[in-house]
Amino acid sequence: MELSLTVANDQELLTHYVEFGLRPALFIPGQFDVSIVGGVHPLLILGSSLGTIETQVRVFFIAPSGVIDPFIPGIAVSLILDHAELFDSLNVLSKQNPQNTGSSLLQCAPEEIHDRFALSP
Repeated sequence: MELSLTVANDQELLTHYVEFGLRPALFIPGQFDVSIVGGVHPLLILGSSLGTIETQVRVFFIAPSGVIDPFIPGIAVSLILDHAELFDSLNVLSKQNPQNTGSSLLQCAPEEIHDRFALSP
């Protein structure tokens, strides 16, 4: 299965970036079957300042379509091929705008989550 991620610019790409371990990871929204987890798949990234990027990824996490709000369905993938320019670009962008990193995983502000999941006294 070939995966794709289309972004309008690098700032939008940053919202899909998940800091995970030693390899960069991306969150790809969408409906996926659980059988995709653990597999290696080609990924096409369109719309970044680096142009079209063709790489390979390993799927390590799935948020299925029935997942509870505020989370959106999709998969998290770890980049397994070395793309120094992409890695450096994500690293620089995430340091410049840390509040934008991984924001695609949530559809609400952190303070809303705190109130929603607060323990009762």
